[in-house]
Amino acid sequence: MQVQVFPAGQLGSMREHIEGAQVGSIDVACVVFSAFESFIPETAVLGLPFIYPENYDQLWPIVDEMTAKLQPYFEERGLVLLGISTNGFNQFTSNKPITCLGDFKKITMRVVPSPLLIKQYESWGASVSAIEFAELYLALQQGTVDAQENALMINKNQAYHEVSKYLTISNHSQSFQLLVANKNKMDNLSEKQRELFMEANKANIELQRSLVAKEEQGLIDFFKDYGVKVHYLSDEAKEELREASRPVYEMFAQENEKKQELFNTLEEAVQRLN
Repeated sequence: MQVQVFPAGQLGSMREHIEGAQVGSIDVACVVFSAFESFIPETAVLGLPFIYPENYDQLWPIVDEMTAKLQPYFEERGLVLLGISTNGFNQFTSNKPITCLGDFKKITMRVVPSPLLIKQYESWGASVSAIEFAELYLALQQGTVDAQENALMINKNQAYHEVSKYLTISNHSQSFQLLVANKNKMDNLSEKQRELFMEANKANIELQRSLVAKEEQGLIDFFKDYGVKVHYLSDEAKEELREASRPVYEMFAQENEKKQELFNTLEEAVQRLN
């Protein structure tokens, strides 16, 4: 079995990666979960704010449970969900301080055009502006938006520390990465090939998960050393934002029975931790 890797968008946009995996022109693709929302709306459960645990040892069993629940929706669309890793927790970079729910009333937040994400920030009192990822650096620099959310490694790689005064460690959601494969390709592997592939896939997912957890503090230190003011949201501020997020949970869960079942699974898994 030979594997060819095409990094850095060589095979097109995230949407093209998903479409390629569906039709079989790409065998395996690793794509941020938010790109799947227009293909598989149920994946939006992965982006609900202030509901997934911040402790990675608690997080991954819940993510694996959600992976199993989401699998049928991928298979219906010609895909196999091989697993979920992450870029890390999403954090805010901004040019106005974000320390509590009330601060969002003064913020224009960059969003991707996701109804749930827009609902999230509107529920928190923020104004929103849909800005393309490629234009975000300039938008922060020129003040078109005051703030944005991304995982720390993305914030660093995109040099948002150069155009942001503040970094708020909120851990409000995860920048999940979904590894998917073309279903026909997987079905046509021999038993031995499939066994080897799944062993390598499991090791890959576990390695990615462990590396992200180890790197987060170093990334925070990088922002501090650059001169960005780092603020950690208090438990009280997080609880306030969690309560303000209930309309977002309801918007997702009440859309249909499938989404209600997914939300119930997530909520019950989180409650078992308490």
